Amino acid sequence: MTNLVWSAGGYAVRFINASIDKPSPSHYIHKGKVQELADLCRLHRVRSVIMSVDLTPVQNRNLETACRVRVVDRTGLILDIFAKRARSKEGRLQVELAQTIYCCLG
Repeated sequence: MTNLVWSAGGYAVRFINASIDKPSPSHYIHKGKVQELADLCRLHRVRSVIMSVDLTPVQNRNLETACRVRVVDRTGLILDIFAKRARSKEGRLQVELAQTIYCCLG
């Protein structure tokens, strides 16, 4: 995951591990980890959170609300990297289409 973050032009401030048998439908991670994540975001003045899993649109929105920062899941991060590196008009259109499909179908 670190290499993906670097490829996107970011750097990791902190990693949090969570052992999850059954993901929470509302946030993916459970209440205690959500609070820990929100606290770390405020403490370190984090601008975005990268999740190493794919989130549903509801989980993404709820985490953004709880942490008050942008939350990006693994697929979103990969699409962001492709968007930054697309050079041709066709390449940019393909990435834009992929991002639109990903956002709409979540």
